[in-house]
Amino acid sequence: MKQTPNHRAVEPPGMERTILRLLPQAALASVVIPGLFYAYVRYVQPANPEKTIIAAAIAAIAVVVTLCTAIFTIAIACWIVVVMKGPPKYADSYPLQDADQPGEDI
Repeated sequence: MKQTPNHRAVEPPGMERTILRLLPQAALASVVIPGLFYAYVRYVQPANPEKTIIAAAIAAIAVVVTLCTAIFTIAIACWIVVVMKGPPKYADSYPLQDADQPGEDI
């Protein structure tokens, strides 16, 4: 595929670039914060330690999986927007046959 003569993007970069730059921090926070919650529950003695620790572990894992899935989905959406805003391209054109109707021989 060939690029158009001016080789410039159709649209300037927008919010998608800002969101893409913030995604690594969001991913780190989505893992660290539930981990801190679990560590707090684990090392502070609750009334019923075994049930509370298991429930906290399940909740922390569920939050991490949910947030990581959301971050991955947002990353895909931002990538699609970046690709769609890229430089325009066009395919090679094929010359049309000199026929009035499709299937007629010349």
